[in-house]
Formats: sequence, structure tokens, C-alpha cells
Amino acid sequence: MKSFVYEPEARFRGSRDYVHSTDLYEEIAAGTKVAGLSFEGPLDFRIRAKITHRPRYVYQCANEPIAPNAATCSFLNGSEGWVAVINETDAVVSDRKPYDEGPVVRFSGIENLKAALDGPTGMRPIEALTALAVHLHKTALPPPAGQRWMLGQLISRRVLVPEDATKLTLEIERQIGKSTTRTRITAQDGVIGSMIFVLAKG
Repeated sequence: MKSFVYEPEARFRGSRDYVHSTDLYEEIAAGTKVAGLSFEGPLDFRIRAKITHRPRYVYQCANEPIAPNAATCSFLNGSEGWVAVINETDAVVSDRKPYDEGPVVRFSGIENLKAALDGPTGMRPIEALTALAVHLHKTALPPPAGQRWMLGQLISRRVLVPEDATKLTLEIERQIGKSTTRTRITAQDGVIGSMIFVLAKG
């Protein structure tokens, strides 16, 4: 198989007007199953633009030319490098679903530029990871009015696992100007990667 197209339904989370990074991540994983591919690390998930319409996921071998895109995620299928290339279609997203980040707030503590999660959040791993990072940024580096911290990149040596929704430590280890940060991710099995967050219009 050279490539595969996956175009699932999409819903906005809470009051957001774009397809959330957590849904992009989960649909990338879901699409690999539909295509009969494995979804293994290392991962490099990059979001370059807000996706406000239904996304289309095109899976292709990593050595093929990559078209201009709103987001990509590179991963391994066994020993083969693959990439999911994501762009939005013309299809309008009209449905919404609730998104409660409260469990992460209840089970975490923040000190300076470091946040520690320890408790049964009941969230999916990518939800817990992203919510903890946003909570840390909003607390340690409050965004200006009309802006919010958004995920720009997630690099991980492995895919996320259920245990990551209960125990994580994040630390903002670098600030690039006032609009970009790099955050180290530590799970129960040690440092697994990093996240880049950027300030964008809310």
C-alpha cells in the first residue's frame, strides 16, 4: 500500500471553534487501524494551522513528497517510516462534544514552571497530557487577553499509554520570546519527549 485516505466525522470540543489537537491525535491512531498499519513511536506530531473544517488524513510512506498541510504526524509501522498528512476539507463541522479538563486540575500541582499529575483523571492519555500542559501554561505564563496557548508540536519516543493519564510531570524548560515554549514530558518510564506550545488568537 502506497497511501490511504481517512476522513472521519469531526466535532468541536467545548466552546472551541477548531478541531482539537487531542482529536487529531486520536484519529491519526484510529486511521492506522483502518489502514491495517501499526502506530508506533517515535512520533513527531506537528500542527501548523487551526483546522476549522472536517479534516482529511492521508497516510503515506515517509519517503514520499509531502504536500502543503495543516498538520502532520510521523510514526513507525514496524520498521517503516510513515506520515499522516492532515488538511481540512470544505465540510463544515456542526457537532460539539463536552470537554472537561477539571480532573487534571484536581489531581495536579504546579510549582513555578513545573506541573505534576498524580491521580485517576478518567481521561484519555492525550487529553490528560494536553490539559496538564495548558493548565501549566495558563498558571505559570498567563496569556494576554484574546490569546490562548495551543499545541504546536508533540515529540515522543513512544505512543501514549493509559498510565500517562494518571501520572505525568511537565516542566517548561525553555521560553522563546513571549510566544513559544518547550516543555519536557516525564512519565513513569522516564522522559518520553517534549511539547512546543505557541500563543495564538483564542
